[in-house]
Amino acid sequence: MAFDNSATPPPVELANIDFEVEKEGWNTYELKDGTVIKGRMIVTRIARPKNAPAGQVAMSSQNIFTTFAPPEKRGKPAVPIPVDQIKKIDKYTVEVINSNEVWNVYKLLNSGDRIKVKLTVKSIE
Repeated sequence: MAFDNSATPPPVELANIDFEVEKEGWNTYELKDGTVIKGRMIVTRIARPKNAPAGQVAMSSQNIFTTFAPPEKRGKPAVPIPVDQIKKIDKYTVEVINSNEVWNVYKLLNSGDRIKVKLTVKSIE
């Protein structure tokens, strides 16, 4: 049996670019109900796609968040909700009353160029 990959685009070949972290900070979101959420984006890979124009890079990252809720807003520890059930939970938007989103800065070691990226939260439900 032959595999027909004509409808599947070929994988992009990437050349890894060594980099160093110049700055990675925490974003802070203060919510109207007294909860504080801290978030951070960590760049895990920077690469140049094969045959890409000069200056074009691809990036991989991982976002992490932690929540600090007032004692009266905390519930009892519960069993984690199965992924297929998450969409069925009632949601509501919580107003952000103060936020601070910082720029992360990475230096490309091959060229000395710097890349600035920022984690931006659109809404909190």
